[in-house]
Amino acid sequence: MPPGNRVTELLHSGMNAPRVSSSALAAVFLRDGGTVAREQVNTLSAALHPFGAHADEWRGGPAALVSRTADPRPAAAGEGGPLLFDGFLSRRGELAAALGLTPGAADRLPDGALFARAWTRWGAAAAARAEGEFAFAAWDGPGRTLVAGCSPWTAPPLCFHVNRRRAVVASAPRGVFALGDLPRRLDDERLSNSLINIYGDPHRTYYRDVRNLLPGEMLTVTPETHRVRRYHDPTKQVRSGRPAADHVEETWDLLRRAVRSALRVGDPAVLLSGGLDSPAVALAALDVLAESP
Repeated sequence: MPPGNRVTELLHSGMNAPRVSSSALAAVFLRDGGTVAREQVNTLSAALHPFGAHADEWRGGPAALVSRTADPRPAAAGEGGPLLFDGFLSRRGELAAALGLTPGAADRLPDGALFARAWTRWGAAAAARAEGEFAFAAWDGPGRTLVAGCSPWTAPPLCFHVNRRRAVVASAPRGVFALGDLPRRLDDERLSNSLINIYGDPHRTYYRDVRNLLPGEMLTVTPETHRVRRYHDPTKQVRSGRPAADHVEETWDLLRRAVRSALRVGDPAVLLSGGLDSPAVALAALDVLAESP
């Protein structure tokens, strides 16, 4: 088999291989006013089957949301409309307090349900207020708007395709292609550049008509418009006239709070390297564990 054909075969076969993650989501919005058929929902769900045996589906008028998980994890439903959440939250206590929830009530809520509460309260601003590693898709029925987003810094993958008739968002390209009317055309330039470590536009996938949604970005689709915006930019610097020592103390406090949030259950294990990150996490963990009764 010629090398080019072999690369093509591997790329297409990768669409059928499960991710390391044990969950995935997909959303479809018929921008032309049509109604999503049950068969389309079944097709989307089947495409995500390698990511988990447990399915959760919602369908209403021009939109549908589908998730797959390795364990039963029902989709979170906010008062403003259905919402799917893939990933985890950190610093749950602070988010719950901002929502007016007691610690006991917050502890009974899975991460997706807690995020849905935040979405109901603050709308799209919830993505910036929540912390963790997550992706989500939400449908606003009255506003006929599909919103999908990824957490800042790092996030589970999301990709999408939007045309005049329909928008599809999914955790992997196989979900975008599942409905069958979008041809699987490789982006030859993207592929050839990646072979020599030139990656260029990070929004480009290996398929011409499928785009990546990056960490800190949000996709908003209405019947008339669609746009991707960066709702969080970690490259922006914060300048103040305070002494440097104040910033050091604040950074150390933030690190300890982040480590405390991550130490939910069990005894931690740390892999030490020659850098500064793992020893800093280890020291913060020792501080946090010393506070435990």
